[in-house]
Amino acid sequence: MSAPVVAIDADVLGRERTGDETYVENLLRELGQAHGDVRVAAVTRHPELVPPGVEPSALPARGRAARLAFRLPALLRRMRPDVVHFQYVVPPGTPGAAVVTVHDLSFEGPRELMGVVDRTIFRALVPRSVRRADRVLTVSERTKRALIEQYELPESKIVVTPNGVDPAFTREGPARNGSPYALFVGAIQPRKDPLTALRALARSDSTLRLVMAGPHKRGVREVREEIRRLGLERRVDLPGYVPKDELAALYRGAICVVFPSRDEGFGLPVVEAMAC
Repeated sequence: MSAPVVAIDADVLGRERTGDETYVENLLRELGQAHGDVRVAAVTRHPELVPPGVEPSALPARGRAARLAFRLPALLRRMRPDVVHFQYVVPPGTPGAAVVTVHDLSFEGPRELMGVVDRTIFRALVPRSVRRADRVLTVSERTKRALIEQYELPESKIVVTPNGVDPAFTREGPARNGSPYALFVGAIQPRKDPLTALRALARSDSTLRLVMAGPHKRGVREVREEIRRLGLERRVDLPGYVPKDELAALYRGAICVVFPSRDEGFGLPVVEAMAC
């Protein structure tokens, strides 16, 4: 009898997707090290990033919609895995048992927290996906309650699996030097509420700086405008996406971490900061 196959949709690898990418990267690393007669395969556009112990399955992708609707289900039908894992969306036509991780339901919250396109896609596909899935994983009791209340899922279908910490985030290692700074970690978008961090900085000691580490998404223009309005041009750094080793050094050197996010399923930067 051949070994059972677990396939992981790992399209986020190498795409600077912050928490979602961190989640899949560490899931693959731990599954690759696990004992047992189970084959683990990762479907990704970056097979070179798949860790040892996991079989890479390359699937180039130019557009997310075509990938989810056609190319990924077709590949999975050829692979014939026993279990497939996704984040948020189980594509139509997925064969076999499906497990989906839902980190949060921010797309069901206030309109200003997410762009209209992403909001529309998530609100259309996530409810169907969690009902189609054989198991729903989530990272906190808060999101579990939201899934039950919003979609009337049976509690027995949901498993809470809190996030761990990537091994890169420890007290040992280099720290960023220089003038004192607070650290904001997260994509520059309304849900993370970077404007509140800037307004807090404006009311703080003038020697304090703010490093805002995260990819520039919808909201970066407003951030730049607020920096100019508050006269903070010399006190704010916007380095964009930061690799995790560099991010760990930023955590170690910061006097504090600023986390004004308006909606989180877990809040991984808080745990990473404590680990550093």
